[in-house]
Amino acid sequence: MHPCLVVYYSRSGVTEKIAQEIASRCGADMDAIREERSRAGPLGFLRSAYECVRRKLPKKADKHARHVTIN
Repeated sequence: MHPCLVVYYSRSGVTEKIAQEIASRCGADMDAIREERSRAGPLGFLRSAYECVRRKLPKKADKHARHVTIN
């Protein structure tokens, strides 16, 4: 296990590629934030905008979150 952790959320995959580059340059582990429903395509984009305006929080898919201690 490395001393750094890159945590990211990527709707379309662009942020995931950037997170991978950062993690590889820093020698860090990676962990993705996942949701129960996909946000791919136009409907996913509209759902994202609707939830933002209504201030709704999405449900996370991974119930077993990684515990991180910051020193």
